[in-house]
Amino acid sequence: MEEFLTPCTMKNGLNNYLKKKSYEGATQNELFQVLTEEGHQDGTLPLNRTVKEVMDTWSLQSGFPLVRVTKSSKNRIFVTQERFVKDVKYSKESTLDPHDLWTIPVAVATADNPDFDDLTPDFWIEKDVRFKSIEGYDTTKWILLNADAAGYYRVLYDDTLLNLLLDQLNNDPTVISVVSRSQLIDDYFTFWVHKFIQVEDTLQLTKYLGHETEAVVWTTVFSHLRPILNKVSDTLTFNAFRSYLAPKLIQALTLIGFEQLPHHNGTNVILRSELLDWACSLQHARCLTYASKLFSEWHASPGMNPIPVDIRSVVYCAALANGDADTFAAALTMYKSLSTSGIDKSLLFVAFGCANDANFIIPLLRDLLFESSDIITPLKILFLQVLGTNRISRTETTNYIARSASKLIKALGAVAISNYIHTISTYVGTTGELKTLEQMVQDNAEDLETFRPTLNANFIIIRKNIQWRKENEERLRIWFSEN
Repeated sequence: MEEFLTPCTMKNGLNNYLKKKSYEGATQNELFQVLTEEGHQDGTLPLNRTVKEVMDTWSLQSGFPLVRVTKSSKNRIFVTQERFVKDVKYSKESTLDPHDLWTIPVAVATADNPDFDDLTPDFWIEKDVRFKSIEGYDTTKWILLNADAAGYYRVLYDDTLLNLLLDQLNNDPTVISVVSRSQLIDDYFTFWVHKFIQVEDTLQLTKYLGHETEAVVWTTVFSHLRPILNKVSDTLTFNAFRSYLAPKLIQALTLIGFEQLPHHNGTNVILRSELLDWACSLQHARCLTYASKLFSEWHASPGMNPIPVDIRSVVYCAALANGDADTFAAALTMYKSLSTSGIDKSLLFVAFGCANDANFIIPLLRDLLFESSDIITPLKILFLQVLGTNRISRTETTNYIARSASKLIKALGAVAISNYIHTISTYVGTTGELKTLEQMVQDNAEDLETFRPTLNANFIIIRKNIQWRKENEERLRIWFSEN
């Protein structure tokens, strides 16, 4: 409401409403009436429209709309609305019911008028209108509906209009607002997940990311790329994914400042930590060198940790994931010398789970899980979970846990097994791994009985992962390799 009424009208209307009803009961319709009067008075709401007419389509039904935009002619676009559903095969059926429509205020930004501050509606889609033709927009240049995500709906463009937006992102993404960039990426990944479009169409929106320096956008990107990375982390597609994304991460890091300095603050500190985490996880040489340098400096002067607090977990993990025997030995020495109450001891302990060499992992598992009495049980369980996310050591760890399940249950409780399977369920995508886990649960059925519903749900996730790989892995590998 605030977006189509404007913040000033909304504030004045609410003040008037609160004064008018300060000692009385109130209803939704009374609020809508006061806001309508204020909107008409301020000229922010057309005289032929009421807030109730608009908001009843939103407040009295569930869900939200999907707006499709198509180029009709050189100066005309064609828009349609339908209920957004999570399975595209039900999408057309959902639009047959006239009650499934909304009154939608549409704010528009264009190449000729890239205004993302004035979000008053440029046009409306009526609740009884499925298809609408809109004149006055140059379709040879980019057009973006739902500017700055002012409305609660998703927008799907035809290929021509999408390509114009892609050109702008690749040339200068800052012309389009941060929120709109984030929303566009979120919309298109969501469209792919629910099979409205092909994955190749979605991934086109990631090509410009080397020029992206806003944490809001990268947070959206990571939230959608993480499930993909998890599912392909132990496949050939990982190398193609890494070759495609890692240079973009480094490019973005270079723009905001690669190294964390003492005077740095604000959202870039958070963004740098995330970008470094991803770059090191994807084994980019520059990130690994930086992490190794900082870790070595700490080892040389253990009394004064030079590693910025915000990136310590990233540095510890990267150093141990790619270090040699000397690095691992140094880390163990420093771990034992650290105060048990310090955060560094916990961070370093968890980072041991990033190690990739089985010669380190298995002895460490035996030592830390069964022999170290100074480590609390929840931290040991967390350590197992971190090992489960390690793409290189996960299989070795799972096989060890399967062999030692009964001993682990006695030492840490059945929750350790349940939590481990829950963690790796988003990564596992082969029938062989699934059989190993199912057999482990069957062999320890009595101890794991309480967790059976959760474990069954995790096995369902793994079966879906297996199917997902069949449908998507090769296409992803080809696209990442070619781009």
